[in-house]
Amino acid sequence: MINPLAFVLVMIGVFLNAFASFYMKKGAVVMNRKKNLISKFMDTYVILGIFLFVLSAVFYIGSMRFENLSVISPMTGIAFIIVAFLSKMLLKEKIGAQKIAGIALIIIGTILVASF
Repeated sequence: MINPLAFVLVMIGVFLNAFASFYMKKGAVVMNRKKNLISKFMDTYVILGIFLFVLSAVFYIGSMRFENLSVISPMTGIAFIIVAFLSKMLLKEKIGAQKIAGIALIIIGTILVASF
């Protein structure tokens, strides 16, 4: 069974990572409209995405203090599920049967790794 503190820390990291991906995608769309290379990377969405990625790493590292990497690392796959949900709800992306099957496998794998 996973250490409860490690679980909380890794889940915070997972959510931060998922939202970082979401904001990086929003920033990538805005980048296409900007001409200057520096202004492309100074976009608010890009900066927020980078900040959230770094912050998520802090929580991942913290979780590894209390649990084995072999348990923590597979749990980061939950971010794919959150990203798929955000993409569907906020970016209006399509989620097909193949992605749904992949998400189901991630859920099953995460439960198996965290349980044993």
